[in-house]
Amino acid sequence: MRRTLEQTLHRGLRSAALWTALCVGGLGALGSLAVLQAQAKRHLDLLARTVAYSVEAAVTFRDAEAAREAMQAVLNREELAAIRIELGDGRVFAAVERAGGWSSSLEAGLAQWLPLQAQAPVLPEDPGRGRVHVQTSAAPLLWLLAAYLGVALATVAGTAGLVLALARRVERQITTPLDTMRRLTRSIRADRAFDRRAPGADIEEFHALAEDFNALLGMVQAHEAALLRQQELLAQHNQLLRREAFSDTLTGLANRARFRQEVAGALERAAGEHELAVLFIDADGLKRVNDLHGHAIGDRLLQEVAARLRGALRDSDCVARLGGDEYAVLLEPLLQREHLPLLVAKIQAAMQAPLPVDAQLSLQPSVSVGWAIYPSDGADVDALLARADEAMYANKRARRASPRELTDEATA
Repeated sequence: MRRTLEQTLHRGLRSAALWTALCVGGLGALGSLAVLQAQAKRHLDLLARTVAYSVEAAVTFRDAEAAREAMQAVLNREELAAIRIELGDGRVFAAVERAGGWSSSLEAGLAQWLPLQAQAPVLPEDPGRGRVHVQTSAAPLLWLLAAYLGVALATVAGTAGLVLALARRVERQITTPLDTMRRLTRSIRADRAFDRRAPGADIEEFHALAEDFNALLGMVQAHEAALLRQQELLAQHNQLLRREAFSDTLTGLANRARFRQEVAGALERAAGEHELAVLFIDADGLKRVNDLHGHAIGDRLLQEVAARLRGALRDSDCVARLGGDEYAVLLEPLLQREHLPLLVAKIQAAMQAPLPVDAQLSLQPSVSVGWAIYPSDGADVDALLARADEAMYANKRARRASPRELTDEATA
């Protein structure tokens, strides 16, 4: 299992703090022991010389009782363990010792680490006259050593606490900006919010990293904006292509391909459960208008017929120009067949108003309409269109019997 950076730093800094404290404490303890040994040695040497000076006369005159009195006074005053005087031949001239105290075995063991004994010649100018041996008690030195060790332990604890506090502070300075960057990166990825920015940091490297990250976010944001603009342009282009593919450019109505799709979809939705109707509409006299007045006027007529058809029908009805002068309408659903003649009459009425072209010319639109009903007149698109086309031509022939062709009306 991978460790986090915080865990790694915490473990490493804690180990460093512990080793630092142990090293400082160890060096402090060794230094304290060395200082204690030096001070104890100097003190014992000084006491040995002091006792030698005190018993110089007693040794010279071989007065052992006077020597013991002088040594006892120093023993009581300095809390020594024992004092003895050895003559030049090794014989003990006089000796005193303190009652009780530490066992000799313990003092023998401590003697390896602490200076418990010292000696000095009775007469410095005549070392063979005799020597004074001074032995101190281990208790004062142990208490002093305990005090030194206590100070050393306090130093270790203080050092460890200080180093841990500093390590924790360094850890926060390192992990806080990284954690902020991590949370910011996740939020940006989740929300795709590339406009967000990383805050600055106190540490120069992290601050530079934040600036580079913000610069990268700016590049991503600009790239995303460019992609969105390109996507919008592509959507507009696709919409235009779709409109061009399924719309009649002259009238804006659906074209033949779109109308066939709409009818096919309506047939699937109907599925024999309800009726629908297809109207086939022909603009009368378009060829005559094109021949007499040109195709621009003919196009004007086609646009007007389309607009009037759209106005006469429901918004939900699909109105298409199949090509030339042919139009078609999809009525879905067909609620009542009896409504079809009324709708045709409404379409014819919409064509009655003249179409002014200019000051001298006005056209009278006219259309022929036929219809087919699903499912009685056909079950597919081609069958319905063919049946409606036949009905339209039958209607056109019937109207020619009492003609009401598209006419030109000259206005003064």
